[in-house]
Parts: sequence; C-alpha cells; structure tokens
Amino acid sequence: MPGFRVAHAQKSLSLLLKHAWCHGLMQEPPACPVDRIILSETDAPERVRTWTKVNALHVYREQLGYLDAAAARARRTVATWELLAFK
Repeated sequence: MPGFRVAHAQKSLSLLLKHAWCHGLMQEPPACPVDRIILSETDAPERVRTWTKVNALHVYREQLGYLDAAAARARRTVATWELLAFK
C-alpha cells in the first residue's frame, strides 16, 4: 500500500542522524535505525522483527523497547549499542 509509513520515516531519519553523529556533526541520537537485522540482536519475537510494514507508533515503540533492553544489558546507549552490534 503506497503512502506514508512510520517504518520508512523512522529508518530514513535515524540513518541521517546516525551518519551525522558518526561524522561528528551532532550529538549522539536518542535512537537508532530499526530493522530486522538489529531487532534480531534482541529478544524480540519474530512477529516484532518485521519492520517494513509498521505504520503505528505503538508497534514502533514496542520495537524500541526491545532495543532499549538490549542496550541496557550491554550497559550502552541505544545508538552506541546498535553501532557496535550491527554487522
């Protein structure tokens, strides 16, 4: 279905912020790009790992919760944890 999707908007914005941060152009962003690869590094169940069709903020927040938990276990911020965990 065409149109605006929360999934694609968060991915685009998060990638922009991640690149600006990695190039020293801004402070560390509060979140990271959400996709199947990084969600697979968490305890997220399979049903939560599909990100391309997310179009509801409560689903996106649920995904962020799994990322927050994984980062907390590693004693890192979400952005730093994702940068180190992404393969």
